Amino acid sequence: MTDQDQPGEAPPPVPPPEMPKEALAALIDQGEVLEIERALREQNVRLPAVLAELDRVLDAGLGNLATVLATMLISSFHLARAGQIAERILAQKDTAGVEELTDLAAALMLEERLTTAGKVLTAALEHDPRADRALYLSAKLEARRGQLDRAFSTIAKVSPKLLGGSGLATQARWAALLGKNAALEAAWRLAQKAAQEEDREHLNFAAGVIHRQRQLGRTPPYGLRTAFAVEYGSILVELAKDPKDGGRFGMQAMTPFDVGRLLDRMVRVWRNLGVLPKELLYATEDGEIVATGLGQRLAVPVKEVRHDRPIVEGAWYCMASAGTHPHVANPIVRVLHEALNAGVLRSAALILPAGWRAPLVPDLIGRITGDDELPWGLTDEVDETLERMLDDSEGATDDWLDDGPALEAHLEGCAGLFRALQPEPRPGHVPYLDETPVPRAP
Repeated sequence: MTDQDQPGEAPPPVPPPEMPKEALAALIDQGEVLEIERALREQNVRLPAVLAELDRVLDAGLGNLATVLATMLISSFHLARAGQIAERILAQKDTAGVEELTDLAAALMLEERLTTAGKVLTAALEHDPRADRALYLSAKLEARRGQLDRAFSTIAKVSPKLLGGSGLATQARWAALLGKNAALEAAWRLAQKAAQEEDREHLNFAAGVIHRQRQLGRTPPYGLRTAFAVEYGSILVELAKDPKDGGRFGMQAMTPFDVGRLLDRMVRVWRNLGVLPKELLYATEDGEIVATGLGQRLAVPVKEVRHDRPIVEGAWYCMASAGTHPHVANPIVRVLHEALNAGVLRSAALILPAGWRAPLVPDLIGRITGDDELPWGLTDEVDETLERMLDDSEGATDDWLDDGPALEAHLEGCAGLFRALQPEPRPGHVPYLDETPVPRAP
């Protein structure tokens, strides 16, 4: 047997030959963006080489070509320089088309670069103030910024044909949250007529918002607790003392003692509503700390989510922050996803970060914050962390509102809106859109 016949590891794959610079430049000058994307994925060309070509195109003043190329790179390869590239394109906005600028803005919004996306949409609308796609994205951007009145006025200018079922459902949902009942009826009628099968999930969400708004029977504006009850059917426990952001907390992290107090308040809400969990589930280290802390207070079983263990009615999934999907094995994610979507599994979280695109809005939310920093590390022991929650020697923040009677009145007045109190089949969870219209102090 020769050395070549010896068993062992296969040789590493031979990298494909790199595309010559002249060939890459020719593809770009011809506008063959899909070919360039394919070459990047197949590693026939390196990303720095394409970025160098983008610089060349920008230097040549070819704004439209640069916009198309930048959109592909941002949407497919998540560029760290996305904001800088967009700013350079804006310097040549006169040579970029409306549709191309709109596509760039959409890619930026998906990357959460909202400020730059707004500038690009402004440039597109300077070309054509009636451009439907740019108006629609502008409306979504205004809603993300909490400017729901402006968002509604903007979306009302968009062609119903372009909006389709989902867009018209969004318009109806915003009208409900703003108390514009005549506009709500008109948009909802059109949404139901235009809806396709792919719009069904969005229509179901909007229908829930409209139903809860009508059920509440109160005219907006709403406070933060009521806004979340109407839009998501969620229960919000704790408000910030400073009203300037409508009850949301800022960037200051909680102390362990703050967390202990908040867990106590979450338990009181469960008892007040008569919806005590039968068991508490977790899938992450942070979730285990929250579930164990709540389980000790309620004297109920605490279990880790497993793919071979069925999730039963009465179980609650516990999270520290609802802002991120659990980084766990796919079978676990699948079990959670199916149970949450089916409405079998209720959920609770200490924190829902404002302004983030969270995968779900919990049924029971401790507080809404500007950040999701927690007062422990991933390697901290659960028992030691729980002991720290009982000890105020590490300090307690003074930014929470002690408003027990107001919370009890809210629970009584909005009990019919809460998803957690609905019998099975319960509506599935929905992602966090962060568009609730909440009054802010000047």
